[in-house]
Amino acid sequence: MRRRILQGIGGALAGLLILLCLGFASPRQRQAPENPIAQAPVHSITPALAGASRETQPQPEQTEPEETQPEQTEPEETKPEETQPEPEQSKSPTLELPKPTQPDPTVPTAGAQTQAPGEEPGGQEPDHQQPNGQQPGDQQPDDQEPGGDPDHQEPPPTAPEDSDPVIDTDLAELAKDPLLRSELEDDILPFYARLKGGSSELYLRVHLRNSANGSGVYLTGSDGNYQTALALGRNIFTIFIKNGSQTVSSAVFAIDYQEKKADEQNPVVGEHPPTIVTNLDGLTEPIKTSRFSLRVTAKDGQGNPLYRSNVRVQMDGKTIYQPTGGTTLEYTLAFPIPTSEEDANHTVTVLAWTDEGSSRLATYQVKYQFVDDGQVNGHVRVILDVTTLGLGWIFEEAMDIRQGQPVAHAVLEALENQGFTAEYTGTADLNFYLRRICGGDIAAGAEIPQNLWEKIQADGITITGQQDRDSLGEQDYTKGSGWLYSINGVYYPGVSLSSYMPSDGDTIYLRFTLAYGKDVGSSSGYGALSSYCGSWINETYLEDHSYDGGAVLEQATCTEPEVFGYTCTVPGCGHQKTELRGEALGHDEVQTAQVEATSTAEGYVEFTCSRCGSVRREVLPMLPPDPSVPTEPDPTDPQPPEPDAGG
Repeated sequence: MRRRILQGIGGALAGLLILLCLGFASPRQRQAPENPIAQAPVHSITPALAGASRETQPQPEQTEPEETQPEQTEPEETKPEETQPEPEQSKSPTLELPKPTQPDPTVPTAGAQTQAPGEEPGGQEPDHQQPNGQQPGDQQPDDQEPGGDPDHQEPPPTAPEDSDPVIDTDLAELAKDPLLRSELEDDILPFYARLKGGSSELYLRVHLRNSANGSGVYLTGSDGNYQTALALGRNIFTIFIKNGSQTVSSAVFAIDYQEKKADEQNPVVGEHPPTIVTNLDGLTEPIKTSRFSLRVTAKDGQGNPLYRSNVRVQMDGKTIYQPTGGTTLEYTLAFPIPTSEEDANHTVTVLAWTDEGSSRLATYQVKYQFVDDGQVNGHVRVILDVTTLGLGWIFEEAMDIRQGQPVAHAVLEALENQGFTAEYTGTADLNFYLRRICGGDIAAGAEIPQNLWEKIQADGITITGQQDRDSLGEQDYTKGSGWLYSINGVYYPGVSLSSYMPSDGDTIYLRFTLAYGKDVGSSSGYGALSSYCGSWINETYLEDHSYDGGAVLEQATCTEPEVFGYTCTVPGCGHQKTELRGEALGHDEVQTAQVEATSTAEGYVEFTCSRCGSVRREVLPMLPPDPSVPTEPDPTDPQPPEPDAGG
């Protein structure tokens, strides 16, 4: 019995020794990483070790490496299935934006808003990217083979062997501007969309979504030519590059289709047409600036501003894009060098419309007078305005302007002529920013007006204090201080001094602000107050509250008219103004008492107002004496003489 036990122990020890030797003989297998798929040298071990520890691996697999060696090639063969779909799915073709060309009118086109056989409209919006890189509609039943599993997805397409696929379409050009209903016949839009390059398995699908078709429909065409009916509003075209049921790439184009607007024959359309004000109004002299800054302010019938999405400016029929500014839009009119007298004349149109369908077209005939670069082409006034510190206008200087030079040149020259120096970043021609103006006693005697000081405190702007009486610049007195420039009053351009091209007769105001521009009539998003309801400019305070519709503060009385009040709607203001309306009501009197007059006393009639209770009396005069009633003689009257007894 003991011998058997010893033999068993000996066998166990021998087996343990063999295991230890095998372990030292194959260290790479013992040190396999937890995720060996990423390590090529141990790929062959990965399938065998799945779900098992090293200590429990069967001995034959460790002692026969020659038989297991082929397993190293299996992960390499399956690797493309696991790792390559992602780059192939995310690869997007180059999208060309060709110059607009018209489809061949001889090519027949299919009907509008049709669907491919077996397709069903609806589903998600085609321009919404799904997390897996596919586009909505890829899994729709119409994309499946007849009788196929709707949840089945075909393998991702492989990269094309030839050139990358490119979408060739004129929708990009058509989407640049709103499309007017008067420009199409029966609302039908012809366009083309074709696929260039890529493998032969690729094809295009064109989807349209608008207010008339709900979630959208697929369109069919002939040789890449399409036509479809647009709906008023936004029309979203999505072009898919497809490989089977998979989407390789897509492009989205939004066309804004709008009601017929004002034109030259009908310059005003609608019951409440907009108003248009520009700096071309009343201009009769030729324009000498080769890059003229056109300013446009458009408002709807209720006086609300219209922004760039509701305004279109054209010169000689070509649209001017990318305006700057906000409620006042700035368009740059670039005049070419005229080669004849006729070439110097240009037509500028401004079209403004409301969402309700009203519109107005303003047309201007302008003439450009050529002046060579560097030559004087006009004059401007430069004014240094520090009304916010109670200093008013510090100087006013007339300056020449030159062709091709932005206004920063005239500003710097005017400061130098007046004995001031400027600290700035950038140059007069690029990225100019005026930080500080220095000069003897420029800030001497500065005192912030009390009504402005109250606004600054209510706005929560940090107070910094004055730095130097001989200079004035950013963050003096407050964190919101610095220099702004205005053109011809209270208009502040949306570009720097090195980008604004002045015109002959402009007045350039350099204004010092204490409140990010809110105190000098410029908008700002800083501070607790959205507006200061006025401007401290041109040596005075210009009140500018935004009042509500008003309400009756005091009813009319018998003696006073109605008091009507308006309250400023700007948050944090609450200022009120009042006015008297109508006339006093007057008393509504009724007789409440009467005392008759006598020959010895006056009488009266008493009236009382039924509204206010005031009492009024009318006197009744005393009556004359009754002759039939004897009266006692007045003791002061002389007594008649007594008769003579002897007579």
